[in-house]
Amino acid sequence: MMDYFYAGHDQRDAKQAASSKQADEEIIPMLNVIDKRTLAQGTLMADKTVNEYKVKFVTLLLERWGHGVVTLQTDNEPAILALAKLIKDARLSATILRGTPEYSHASAGLVEGANGLAAGLLRAYRFALKAKLGVKVTSKHPLVPFIVMAIGWFITRFQPRDHGGSSFKALYGKEYAGEIAEL
Repeated sequence: MMDYFYAGHDQRDAKQAASSKQADEEIIPMLNVIDKRTLAQGTLMADKTVNEYKVKFVTLLLERWGHGVVTLQTDNEPAILALAKLIKDARLSATILRGTPEYSHASAGLVEGANGLAAGLLRAYRFALKAKLGVKVTSKHPLVPFIVMAIGWFITRFQPRDHGGSSFKALYGKEYAGEIAEL
């Protein structure tokens, strides 16, 4: 599953602020990719323009997760559909594109929940960095793209799942054992 969303200090206000001046400082556009089977997650700071980097990011993520044939589900928004079509063309394995049925919010519930989890972690990291650095971490801060990409990495390796471990364990058969530096 794949979805664009906006994250900020207050998720409730993110959609309202996305079209205002506040968006430049507070709101961070993100792309979320979720493996429905393992709940592995990839996140990228991304506006809704289509570019080669996003195509390569998702294509490599699917390969790293070990997927051959995939069904890539998105909402029917033109920007995400355009990206999905380019991903389909770029992959060597078959990629089936599927839009969420109209008026079926439950069919997008998994990715929407993942969006909420990613937005919450982003807020926590921004507040922690503000406390440690003494500066407001706006969307223009040079650490923000790294933080956004790290969110999916952390979720995949450390978020407990119903299947008895992390998504990393579901993908690779063992828990992540590498060293981690404090953000």
